Amino acid sequence: MHLPNQHPHQQESFGFHVWNGPLQPQHQAHAHTEIEWNFLLSGAARYFIAGRFQPLSVGRLALFWAAMPHRLIDAQPGSRMIWVTLPIAWLMQWNLGQRLIEPMLEGQLLTEPNTASDPCDHALLHRWTLDCSSASVHRRQAAILEAHARLHRFADALSADRSKQSLDHAGGDHIQRLTAFASTHFLDDIQVATIAQAAGLHPNYAMGLFKDGCGMSLWDYVTRLRIGHAQRLLLTTNHKITMVALHSGFNSPSRFYQAFQNIVGCTPTAYRQSVGQAGRSR
Repeated sequence: MHLPNQHPHQQESFGFHVWNGPLQPQHQAHAHTEIEWNFLLSGAARYFIAGRFQPLSVGRLALFWAAMPHRLIDAQPGSRMIWVTLPIAWLMQWNLGQRLIEPMLEGQLLTEPNTASDPCDHALLHRWTLDCSSASVHRRQAAILEAHARLHRFADALSADRSKQSLDHAGGDHIQRLTAFASTHFLDDIQVATIAQAAGLHPNYAMGLFKDGCGMSLWDYVTRLRIGHAQRLLLTTNHKITMVALHSGFNSPSRFYQAFQNIVGCTPTAYRQSVGQAGRSR
């Protein structure tokens, strides 16, 4: 899913796009600016996202904010999936309700309850792939309207108690202890040694283990969590940029600007403005 000619640490950008194909495990975690919607057609797959290893279920829609670092850890041979990406600004304007927006912006992977799965989804999403590849503006607009309606049904079907959603802990106990502490304390003044100590590991071992399992360094993960939090504040508040930096775990505005530019590919001000423009131009 990486775009050509892009800085390897920057978030990607896809806009509204739909495509399908075989699943291949990713060598490293990545991020992009949209909401990502997954529909597993066949096989089995497992994500690392928001510090957890989470499986995808065949025939059930799963949604998450892809600005949070994520990685497809493994996929059964022959697995196929449909991907949908949607600009975050659209969802913020579609009045989908806080039961979807809040956990999504917190980095949760939201899976539609099995009882709410729609047997028409496969045909619907396949039609969107054709609409998005068509030269017809009207077909593309029809796909956007259908995606809007389907998201409202998705939001309505979400269980009030998401704590019962399945989490796969196999093979990731040490990594999950590291990410659990990092995800809880990334706004604090912490170091890699602090995180490793909380997980009962030597810092060097923790760094190697995390790099091998997640495809990024432990400190890069903490920085991406902070930038994701900053993006959330830029979307949902009118805080000044210096205040966003301080509330996102950065003691220095200059370090915040540099990290934001490196990961997102633009300044915080440009990001806030571009999201607003994307919402108005839909």
